[in-house]
Amino acid sequence: MAIAFDTDSDGTQNSSNTLTFSHTCTGEGLVLIVSVGWWENPDAARTVSGVTYNGVSMTSAVSQTTGTPDTARGTEIFYLAIPAIGANDVVVTMSSTTDAIQGNAASFTGCDVDDPIGDTTAGTALSIVVDTDRDNSFVVDNVQNLDANCASISLTVGASQTQMANQCANSGTGASRQAVSREATTTKGAVTMSWSGTADNPIHCGVEVHEGVVGVQGGVMIF
Repeated sequence: MAIAFDTDSDGTQNSSNTLTFSHTCTGEGLVLIVSVGWWENPDAARTVSGVTYNGVSMTSAVSQTTGTPDTARGTEIFYLAIPAIGANDVVVTMSSTTDAIQGNAASFTGCDVDDPIGDTTAGTALSIVVDTDRDNSFVVDNVQNLDANCASISLTVGASQTQMANQCANSGTGASRQAVSREATTTKGAVTMSWSGTADNPIHCGVEVHEGVVGVQGGVMIF
């Protein structure tokens, strides 16, 4: 079974310690990827305490945080193999009340549910490189940009990528934009995930999602 994109959904929440939004998974060989972005002004320590889907805890694959210039911010990607079918809630819980929490959920079918995640990477630029270790993978990236207002931090997705989220959260102290995309690959190797726009202290991370292999995975025979 070839890997394929299922669907995506997103949400944003201001001045809270939780973000909840619904996502619907369909198909076989499913892997769910949830990309989280958050920021807090003034600079104060925050962490993502956990992410669940249908009450099941997800695993963190990669993260990038910063405490400069004057705000604490983070971007992180979580995954879950064989998530529940149907419409269920994604719940992101922070360690404390946070100015803005943003999330995107994307599900993929035909994945390697026993070994779903390949290479991961993180950085502080609008462009990152994920060095995929298998053919026919998907790459998902998650970038966050920060400025005084949403208009000043617009982002445009790279030509080879498909945008899944580009959402901005305003508050009285500034604005945070989260942008998420995916790219299907055919040959393993370096995959550049990039966005264009004003690079105002961006933080960025990305993951490789493995295609399923022939054999028994998650108790199911894959052909």
